[in-house]
Amino acid sequence: MTITTTKRLTIIILLLLEMTVLYAQRFPYKDGEKWGVVSLTGSTKLGLIYDDISPFVYDNTSKNLARVKLNNKYGFIESRFCSVEIPIIYDDATSFNNGFAQVSKNGEKYVINEFGQKASNDSFTPSKITDVYYLPSELKVYTQKIKKENWPKFVDENNVIEAYKYTEYDSLYISINQDNSLRLHEGTWSFISGNYDSILVYKNYIFLAYNDNSISLYHREEGSKFGDFETDLNDVRFLLKKDNNKPVFMVKKDSLWGVWQPERLKNEYKYKTIEPCPESSNVLKVNLSNDSYGYILSTVGWEYFKE
Repeated sequence: MTITTTKRLTIIILLLLEMTVLYAQRFPYKDGEKWGVVSLTGSTKLGLIYDDISPFVYDNTSKNLARVKLNNKYGFIESRFCSVEIPIIYDDATSFNNGFAQVSKNGEKYVINEFGQKASNDSFTPSKITDVYYLPSELKVYTQKIKKENWPKFVDENNVIEAYKYTEYDSLYISINQDNSLRLHEGTWSFISGNYDSILVYKNYIFLAYNDNSISLYHREEGSKFGDFETDLNDVRFLLKKDNNKPVFMVKKDSLWGVWQPERLKNEYKYKTIEPCPESSNVLKVNLSNDSYGYILSTVGWEYFKE
């Protein structure tokens, strides 16, 4: 079995495990100006009825509600049968967060619970990205310079000028070399090497190498010796899911955005913008060429819309 085959099988197994969890979940689907609901694989669970549907909120409640809009009024549907759970009678509404949402009706703003009953205003806090993701600032791994007498024995002393250890990883270090190149090593293996201005290391084996206006992205699964590269990127944004510690990569190339997935046969860059959703780490919101928007699966980029 080749290394490439091993890498592919590992990624397939990991994706299958994640898809098993996602299979029972529901996703907003857009076709033209109307919205419905589909399963993970795209099978229809609710026809094109609504003017808008926000992502379903899978939290610690039993309803898994999604906000819907119809004729300029808002309400909520549940995920199992996609039936109306809270009437579509509100002038405005937020998505649910930990069992509560804020609504307004006839000029009055108040909080409701998952049963549509009024609740204390202190019960509700708006959804935030940090509810479902760890931010890069929380994942940064810092370096400390290694004194030459303490360099690992496998450092090439004839070529290396300075060496820095990444405190998160015992065997991971970066070298500054005679030819002004930077190299990231793990043990005797060098897996990022080039004339980079800087290399940033994050938890979960996420690495970004910068050279002028170009970014190279490298990631590998925890415990694996194999990873994957994407080069010549204009921008990279990533987040780490709090529910399963899986990274989500939003990357930009030639002015368009896409989702990067290691070992994906083709990473497509075709969206004007792409952003995470505070309601769910399973979908990303993308701005399309016609200035409308839709949702895609955050890990592999499956589209839940038809332009």
